[in-house]
Amino acid sequence: MKNLKTLLVIALTMMAGLQAQAQKMHGQKGKPVKITTKKETDAPLHRMFLTMLPSTAKVMFIDSVVVSKADFLSRISLPHELGQLSSKGSMESGEVLGQYENDFGDRRFYATGDTLGTHLVSQILLGETWSNPSRQAGIDEKEFMFQNFPFLCSDGFTLFFSAQGPNSLGGRDIFMTIYDTDKGEWYEPQNYGLPFNSTANDYLLAIDDLDSLGWLVSDRFQPQDSVCIYTFVPTNPRLDFANDNLSDLQLQHYAKLQSIKSTWKFGKLTAALKRRDAMLQRNTIESNTDGFQVVVDDRKILTAKSSFASEDSHKLFKQSQELHELLAQSRASLSSKRMSYQTADAAEKARLRDEILNLEKNVIQQRKDIITVEKKIRNIEVSR
Repeated sequence: MKNLKTLLVIALTMMAGLQAQAQKMHGQKGKPVKITTKKETDAPLHRMFLTMLPSTAKVMFIDSVVVSKADFLSRISLPHELGQLSSKGSMESGEVLGQYENDFGDRRFYATGDTLGTHLVSQILLGETWSNPSRQAGIDEKEFMFQNFPFLCSDGFTLFFSAQGPNSLGGRDIFMTIYDTDKGEWYEPQNYGLPFNSTANDYLLAIDDLDSLGWLVSDRFQPQDSVCIYTFVPTNPRLDFANDNLSDLQLQHYAKLQSIKSTWKFGKLTAALKRRDAMLQRNTIESNTDGFQVVVDDRKILTAKSSFASEDSHKLFKQSQELHELLAQSRASLSSKRMSYQTADAAEKARLRDEILNLEKNVIQQRKDIITVEKKIRNIEVSR
């Protein structure tokens, strides 16, 4: 776990370094990206864009769909393992307040506030009751204004959200931060850079590590009441165009995401589309079935009584069952200790804090182990 945390901190630090020379400023909200003109070259937002341009990420965007801005959260088909995105209401301005809830249904983040400002809060489920909303230490709402649309990655430590903050290109930008378990707060959020951000409003970014897919929601190039949901293939480590010898005009083309088709050469498009379709089919099947299972594809679901194509996958299935049982025990213990923490004295809270942190690390690792084992099962069964 320590190694994972170290790697995440390094990634965050590298991203921070890429933006270190950017100036603090606030752009005009809701303005779409335009092809550069001589007049724009002198604009502060364009100078910020040019500062970020060299660190543009090389990403393959496989699909996009335009939907209503009012209900875009319901149009993103996240795998059940990632949790759920939903609306927590809306403000007088009509902007939706977003909420993310994890797959276990015992932890959630959401935006709250009004037209003067919004901030992120989180809650944990204590038995059958949600804890009081807790503000996110380390994410300054005066510096990162109008926080909204949170998404917590499967590692349990990496948080994406949108806001109007330092180094914003204009309107909303996507920011990323990592949780510091030692201090109990988030590291200073960093702008996620190009092409994920633009001089328009960029609302949400979510990443599915299991299926190697991601979703970006932006209103660039869109009318006022619409947004575009882009599906992309995340890269780890982050790739750039440093060795591609592109002209500034060519690099701006990718940075502004003017054509997703032009990005298809950056990866294996057919394989990515198959992963997306398989994920959507898996979601449909899991929504209509009960009990523990491993979904291979739309034609095959593995259960304790299923026939397996391989003895190896059968053994892995038993291992997956055991991991699910351990995870259930860890979650139950974690919930119990969280409830005890609420009424404990100072000395007892110090002891419980260490136990809770260790259990949280165990839960995260057990979830990762389950994903790894079940991915191996799918690979074996699909190849037969």
